[in-house]
Formats: sequence, structure tokens, C-alpha cells
Amino acid sequence: MYHTKIDPVNARLARLQVYEINDPDKPVYHRLSNILSETVSQTAAIYVDQYAKIMGLVFNSEARDYYIKDVTRHLLVKYRPPYDEAWISRCEDIAELVYTSRTDPAAHLGALSVSQQFELRTVFEAAESLEDGISLVTELSRLYTLDAEIMLTKNQQCRERQHYKWVAKQTEMFRAAVSDAVERAAEQSAESNRKADQASNLIRDLRALADEVSIASSESAAAMGDAANTAGSLRVTLDDMTCELSRASQSLGAATQVAEETHQTVDDLTTQTASIQSIAQMIQSITSQTSILALNARIEAARAGEAGRGFSVVASEIKGLSEQTAKATEDIVSRLGGIEKASDRALDANRTMHETFGTVRDLTQSVCNEVTLQGTTVTKIAASVDETSLSARSSSEAVQRIRELVDGIDKEMTAATSLTSDLNAQISNLQAGADEFLQSLSLNAAQGAIDNRRYDATKVRA
Repeated sequence: MYHTKIDPVNARLARLQVYEINDPDKPVYHRLSNILSETVSQTAAIYVDQYAKIMGLVFNSEARDYYIKDVTRHLLVKYRPPYDEAWISRCEDIAELVYTSRTDPAAHLGALSVSQQFELRTVFEAAESLEDGISLVTELSRLYTLDAEIMLTKNQQCRERQHYKWVAKQTEMFRAAVSDAVERAAEQSAESNRKADQASNLIRDLRALADEVSIASSESAAAMGDAANTAGSLRVTLDDMTCELSRASQSLGAATQVAEETHQTVDDLTTQTASIQSIAQMIQSITSQTSILALNARIEAARAGEAGRGFSVVASEIKGLSEQTAKATEDIVSRLGGIEKASDRALDANRTMHETFGTVRDLTQSVCNEVTLQGTTVTKIAASVDETSLSARSSSEAVQRIRELVDGIDKEMTAATSLTSDLNAQISNLQAGADEFLQSLSLNAAQGAIDNRRYDATKVRA
């Protein structure tokens, strides 16, 4: 486009030179202005009606009159000489107004073409001759072309300016989005690293705990095995004790039976002693009677005198025998009393022994029952110990599997940490690439802004 080629500060003057408008205030320009001013309202009406037709619009009379007056005002300014840099500036203002009012460029050019055809006919008809008509049409066509170029150039500049603003806005949004994404990615990466470190610490602690549990499980399994062996030995010992207690109970039963027999024997001895005492008492009675009879015999022998001397000797002998018998009987009775007391003590001791044997037998039986119950309990304990030992071994194996899983997780965490580091590097590359891309966009946008400022500066000076 022209504006990209004619880029100096004096761009408007260069435009005039390109279109060979060296004298901006030539008489022919005033003549064209006067001719066109007479029909400017008609030209404006043609433009408005044609634009509405192209766009499919329907204006009421009030709206149509408003647009016609507005177009008329711009046309009067547009064709007023001199055609210098100020005139170009006015054309640029009209072109910018057309752009900012969102006027459709194709519809505008189509309506402008129809209205310009009317103006060309008007100018040609107002010419004094054919040559004069051709000259007027040629000058007006030159102005039309310059005006069209100004409008297209300004339209492009406005579009580019809007595009640069859009690019700048999108660039800023992109920069903000990329920066936010990179920042969030960096934060998430840092958080991932922090959590990975925490997970690694937990895994390390878990591995140590698993080792401790594995050792404890192994020791527990070994202890349970020893306990099972001990329980088995204790069961054997209890069985032996039960057998010994059974034999002791049987022995106590036999001893109790012997004690009962001894008691019966002593009781029989006591009975016999009582019988002997009765006989001894009888003997004592007889001895006493014998002594009385001997005494009576001596008395009678004394009375008989010499004839009874021999009977007196016999009576004395009988008395002596009677006295000896009495003494022997007393000794027997005394000894029988001792035997009776000893028998009573034996009976008491035997009774106490019998009761003691019974108590001991009952205690032995109770102990035997308790030992049997303890044996059953020990059997149950041994079974529980076996199950616990099996559980301890299973627990140890489970802990070993857990440790293997923990090692696998640790490897995965290490790989994840490595991937996070790679991600950080990719994020850095993304940030660098985004910065480079944004810098390139910024340079292009800045160059476009400089072009627009140069063109606007020329307009201000004009």
C-alpha cells in the first residue's frame, strides 16, 4: 500500500506530488468546487440512497434527511480547495470517521462510485467544450483516485492500529497467561517436589519401620516356636504328674485300707483286753475269796491244835499263793490298763491317720483333676501358640512384601522427581520461548505504532 512506501514525515506532500497536484490552488480546482457545490445535496441523496440499497436498509424521512445533511457537510469540506496537506488531513479525518462509524467499506465504495458518476456527468455537462469537459473530468478523477487511496490507506492504518492494539492486548493476555501458567506450574512443581520429599521421608521411615516389624515378627515367630516347644514339654510333664498323682492316690487308698484294718485290729485288741480285764477281776475275786478261806482254815487249824497244824501249814501256803496270785493279777490288770491306754492312743492315732489319709487322698484327687484341667489348658495354649507362630510368620512375610512395595514406590517417587526436574526445565524453556515470542510481537507492534505516530505527527503539523 502507499502508506507503507511513503513513510517520511512529509508523506502528505509526497502524495500530492505522486498525483501531480503541484499547485494545490489552481483555478480549475475552484471551478470544480463551485460546480459540485450546486448539486451537493443531490450527490449526498444519491450516496445515502445507494448505501441503504446495498446494505438493505430502510430509512424513514427524518433519518434519511439527517444522513443527507451529514454527507452534504462532509462533501462541502471535501471538495473545497486548496488541495494541499490540510485537505489530505481532512480526507483522512473523513476516512477515519467512516471506519470508526463501522461503515461497510464495500458498500461505501459502491455508493461513492454511483454518486461520483453523477458528479462526473454534472461536471462534464457544465464544461464549455469537449476539451474543457475532458480536462475537468480528468482533474476530478485524479482527486477521486487520491481520495480513494487516502480512504483505503487510512482504513488500513485504522485496521492495523486496531490490530496492533488487539495484538498488544492479546500479547499482554498471553504474557499474563503464560506467566500465570508458568508460575502455577512452578508452584505445583515445587509443591510436587515438597510432597515428593515428604513422601521419600515417609517411605524411608516406613522402610525402617517395616524392617523393625520384620525383625520383631521374626523374633516373635522364634519366641512362639520356643513357647510351643515349652508348652509341649509342659504337657508331657503334666501328663507324668497326672500319672504319678494317680499312683499316689492309689497308694493312699491302699494305706487308708491298711489303716482301717489296723484300726479294726486295735479295736479287737481293746475288746480282748477288756475280756482279759474281766478275767483278771474274776481271778482277783477268787484270790480274795481264797485268802478269806485260807484265813478261815488257819483259824480252824488253830482251834484244832496239834491236829490242825498240818492244815495250818497248807492254809499258809494257800494264802501265800493267793497273795502271789493277787499280786500277779494286779500286775496283769496294771499292764492291761497300759495296753488299754496304748490301744486308745493307737485308735486315736489310727483314726487321725485314717482321716489324714482321706484328706490327702481327696487333695491328691483334686490336684490330679486340676493337673488334668491344666493339661487341657496347656493343650489349648499350645494350639494358640502354634496359630500365633503361624500368624507371626505370615506377618513377617507380609511385612517383607510391604517392604518390597515400599521399595517400588520409592523408585517410582525417584522417577517422578526426575520427571518433575525435566518438567521444570521444560517450563523454563517455555518461559524463554514465550518471552522471545512476546518480544518479537512487541517489536512488530512497536514498529506499527511508530508508523502510526509518524503519520499522525505529519497530520498535526499540517
